[in-house]
Amino acid sequence: MTNQNLAVSAINIRAWYVEGGVHPTRPPQFLALGKFGDPTKSIGEAAKIGAPDPNSFNRDVQVGTVEGADERATFSVSVRYTVQAAILMAMKNKRCRVDWFALVGKCGNPQDFTEGGEKWVYFPDGKMSQQSVENFGAFDRGENNPANENADFTSEDYWEYLMMSQEAVGAAYTTRQIYTVDVYTGNECENCPDPCDRVLATMAGVGATPGTKPVLLYSDDGSETFSTDIITTLHSNEEVSDGAVVGGDIVYISNTSCSIHWTDIELLYDNSNTWSEVLSGFVATKCPNAISAADPRHIWIVGDGGYVYFSSNHKTGVSVQDAGVVTTQHLRAVHALDTKNVLAAGDSNAVVYTKNGGVSWQSVTGPSVGINMGACWMWDEATWFVGEGAGGTGKLWLTTNRGNSWTEVGLPAAYVRIYKIQFISEAEGFLLASDGSKTYVLRTITAGNEWVVLPQGKKAVAVDNTFLTDLAVCSKTGNTAYAGGLAPNGTAGIIVKMSG
Repeated sequence: MTNQNLAVSAINIRAWYVEGGVHPTRPPQFLALGKFGDPTKSIGEAAKIGAPDPNSFNRDVQVGTVEGADERATFSVSVRYTVQAAILMAMKNKRCRVDWFALVGKCGNPQDFTEGGEKWVYFPDGKMSQQSVENFGAFDRGENNPANENADFTSEDYWEYLMMSQEAVGAAYTTRQIYTVDVYTGNECENCPDPCDRVLATMAGVGATPGTKPVLLYSDDGSETFSTDIITTLHSNEEVSDGAVVGGDIVYISNTSCSIHWTDIELLYDNSNTWSEVLSGFVATKCPNAISAADPRHIWIVGDGGYVYFSSNHKTGVSVQDAGVVTTQHLRAVHALDTKNVLAAGDSNAVVYTKNGGVSWQSVTGPSVGINMGACWMWDEATWFVGEGAGGTGKLWLTTNRGNSWTEVGLPAAYVRIYKIQFISEAEGFLLASDGSKTYVLRTITAGNEWVVLPQGKKAVAVDNTFLTDLAVCSKTGNTAYAGGLAPNGTAGIIVKMSG
């Protein structure tokens, strides 16, 4: 049996890089004959805030601290100097961003980026600060030494990507279908919260009204245990279409009730919350299907008939930004990159976007004529992912020019439907893809250039399910994600946790 706690030696680390930074169209490159120098990250030295001691003259007391400056990380890269074109010198001449990955492994193939190692260390936004060539000449054989290229870099930070396992959690609580899964990462005033511990999942109601109302399952220990809270503003036969954490609230939308339902998360965990329903602004028969919030004051909701709604305060209502003008198709997915750039996709190849916060919306020709689109993600202003929904062929599509052209993204297998796409950083993202028998969770750490099926490992087996329809991510350094849907028996719900 392999001992996973065995220490790693320096020779077990290999260098990979992406010139220009991670991007859906840029695969990582192997730096043959190369190595890393030791990385360092200064997080700043806290300074004391003093005040006169109220009990003694000539003394002071500490009444607080001032956090130090958070510096960019530093590291170096070296490579043997050969008769081939000098790699680091070329990077110096281009002066472009270079993202670096350290692939760490023991028994695999170091030239297989995706499955050859056991973990990765990622250095985003790498910028070269100095380049040199070592031992660049000799007077005689006695002075002869290997010639090496050396370069010093800074990066935004560095963190690990771990191989991810997969398990079903909360089976004692998920007795009916799980509609949505979200994670509350905490607030700035909390004392060192774990950003992946507080999981929020909605579970279907049952029976005709009054019946059993939909329930919010919530955990504060990373899904080890759950508590329940009845969503009092929903009827037993009303479904939750989508949800989002907005500020300190969990906000749900329902197509069947044509409204917003929200509650305060901190009060929820204190067992003192109440639920509120907001109907103001929604148009009958143009009810909501998906929600995305750039921040608490910029929330977009898309719905039937191509309607796009905007809210600057989910507690008071929504306004119509586009009344089915750019498309009359039902919109099924939306993602707000920021307060200006928003993408939505829906039935019959509908893809619409705004680049001015919704002052105007535009439509583009989607990637597959007549096919329903069920998922979308705006990676940057011009680079978008769109996934085929119900009735499609399970393809994931990419555009790098705002929909002027599309290319199919290579996936590990053939699928029939993409349910959800969600990124937690430039590099790391997840998607839900169904092959018709169950839904798989796929992960990328290369901005969507390469995708792998979870759990990772050549002998790993995905958790069985009927389908998974929602995803939740929590932290770019957390190596944790959640998915929710219907268990393999077709009756109970299921929450699947991915962790490293």
